[in-house]
Amino acid sequence: MWPTEPIPPGLPDAASPFKSKPTKTNSSDSHRFNVDDGTSSVSKLHAPVQLSHLASLGVEEIHKLLESDQDTGPTLGNVTLEVYPWKEFDDKKKVFDGPPTSLNICEHTGKIFKYDRLYFGPAYEMDENNWTQGFENSALYKHILQKGIDGRNPLISNGGGVDKRKIVCKGFYRKERKAVAAKKSDKSIVYRGVQAVNDRKLSRPAGKSMPRKSSNADTSSGSCKFMFYIKCDEIGPYINLERNAGCGDHNNHPLAISSECIPVPLKLVPEEVKKTAVNVVESAASHAAGRNFLLRDNQIFIN
Repeated sequence: MWPTEPIPPGLPDAASPFKSKPTKTNSSDSHRFNVDDGTSSVSKLHAPVQLSHLASLGVEEIHKLLESDQDTGPTLGNVTLEVYPWKEFDDKKKVFDGPPTSLNICEHTGKIFKYDRLYFGPAYEMDENNWTQGFENSALYKHILQKGIDGRNPLISNGGGVDKRKIVCKGFYRKERKAVAAKKSDKSIVYRGVQAVNDRKLSRPAGKSMPRKSSNADTSSGSCKFMFYIKCDEIGPYINLERNAGCGDHNNHPLAISSECIPVPLKLVPEEVKKTAVNVVESAASHAAGRNFLLRDNQIFIN
């Protein structure tokens, strides 16, 4: 039998190394993960957690604690751009006379701001009539994507119509999609439960093919409302801030720990580097070797 050791005074029963599950602790311990001192909107994990308590938990219980402690409330985004601010009744011809201003546009998107537009400058000049055609391959779009990754919030263009482009939070802008069942099913068909070779048992239930597995972002608590609009006029493209347009806060998901953890879109990979990686793969190497080459030689992480 295991030796019975007395529990040191002052520790709850969950601290015992011979307990498989923690027992109920006092009222102060039961609220250690939801402490609100009234001085901050972030109220989680203010009180220290006893290591002996965590040692008595299982893997699944620890994962649940980590997930419950993630702050999924509104988080200000970070997309810092060099722009030329403009407000109504100003002369547009003089917008580019001064130097550009470095702004985190998320601080002014969806909020009261003294400017109505943030122009990108002559370097990203576009045709006012058909600028939306091919926007996803333009230098401006690549510039915005890179700045979004640098700020730990990857972005993507999601429509917007013929006169604007809507930039949203990549991965979390869609609502949760429910699984779609097969439209037709013939119950008269009898499926084999074993393989044709050696009568090995099939891993598929009743021999039926199951829906393809896919990995999607968890938006069960709601989608992310982060977005801003890009428009274009006779002097160039700009971010529209009129009537508090857009939303600069991320919702219902935490931001990435580091920008290095975010996969880089292939359109942001230089052509020379991309060609070298393709040559590595085509020289009898695997796709994993090509990805590892990009990460090791060029510090580029692709999914």
